[in-house]
Amino acid sequence: MRCVPSPIANPRFPRRVNFTSALRESYSHFVHTVRSFCRICTSVCGILVDVDGEQVVRVRGDHDHPLSHGYTCAKGRALPQLHHHPQRIERPRLRVVA
Repeated sequence: MRCVPSPIANPRFPRRVNFTSALRESYSHFVHTVRSFCRICTSVCGILVDVDGEQVVRVRGDHDHPLSHGYTCAKGRALPQLHHHPQRIERPRLRVVA
């Protein structure tokens, strides 16, 4: 955690600021959380997906899920990168016989 001096406080004693909570507060009115499950592997872990419009912002484990209890593997945590990858196949490909 980095220390950032507050303009009001004494500069000799900087106030500690948690940047993660500040970031969460900055986009909290745009982002809503969707409860789902991971479809990458057969474990079917419960996940909470933070969504901003059509963009997946963050994936985290669902602590209320009866099987995974908040656990997610690395593949499940990488879902936002997979979902928004430019080479992702979004429609079925058809073989054209020449």
